[in-house]
Amino acid sequence: NESPLQIISVGNYTPRKGFHVLIQAMSIIAKNNPDLLPNLRLHLVGNRSFSPDYVKHLQNLIAKSNLEEYVFLDDWKTTEEISQLYTKSQLFAFASSSEGFGMVVLEAMLHGLPVLLGDFHVAPELLGTNSKAGSIIPGNSPKTFASEIIRYLQEKNKSELGKFSRKRGLEMAFSWDDVVSRFE
Repeated sequence: NESPLQIISVGNYTPRKGFHVLIQAMSIIAKNNPDLLPNLRLHLVGNRSFSPDYVKHLQNLIAKSNLEEYVFLDDWKTTEEISQLYTKSQLFAFASSSEGFGMVVLEAMLHGLPVLLGDFHVAPELLGTNSKAGSIIPGNSPKTFASEIIRYLQEKNKSELGKFSRKRGLEMAFSWDDVVSRFE
């Protein structure tokens, strides 16, 4: 596919969600592998009103690194619109430092997106033992996120990784019947 690799991350615009880490990763790619940058697009989706100061910080990071053509701060979307963004994307990156569960990770996996996850408490449970579904980034390192994005960009069997991720997502998916059954 000749079009740019679409990377998506979804969550409220707060430092805990780690959007700044993903922008720093893109900045590292721009500095160390500028020839790869035209092949990448990062879409961050969230509620801007949650932390306007953080949004301003992210805008400054993007401008400072000259990433305006490659990194986009999208406003919060409806469930249907987010689903469409997942469908148009090929990779989900989530640099959160703390999550109770990570519903957006499950949503991404159900859309067949391999996931790059920050080093938060439930990340191993979400990813499971199938490392082909994605990666956990130790310490939420921007450098490691950058390396994993490049590795995925150069991956020959992207669709296979998506299938592994979707399979894991289906294993984790919850229906009301499942929840009631487990509760009982």
